Amino acid sequence: MRIAVSVIAAVLYGFLEWRYVNNEEKNPAETNALNERSVINYLRPYHFFMALLFALISYSPDWFEWVVGFLLMILVEDIAYFLMRGRWIREGEWTTKLMGSLKLGIVIPNWYFFIASLILLACFIRFVILKG
Repeated sequence: MRIAVSVIAAVLYGFLEWRYVNNEEKNPAETNALNERSVINYLRPYHFFMALLFALISYSPDWFEWVVGFLLMILVEDIAYFLMRGRWIREGEWTTKLMGSLKLGIVIPNWYFFIASLILLACFIRFVILKG
């Protein structure tokens, strides 16, 4: 149940980011201080705030629900943003600069595969190793 709440929250956050937060695409001259400078690689202070917020929203006493909920929030929020924008990801966009991208008819950021593999690893640990 907690994982479903995380996914719903991620879709809502993707909408909020598209509608109210990301001004770079709408007007590159109007970027706010929180979104302005990269700290590590292409990550900005905004992304660290967002990760903290996602960790709080997805929190569950069950480590599996928390980890999977958090990882799904990161993935689903990014996908939701681009779907709401009405234009899928293009090569060279911010989300492809972190780890590159793969073009399979559409552009898929490589970090999507990384997050998916972490989710699969959590499932393997939970259901195969811990048998729970």
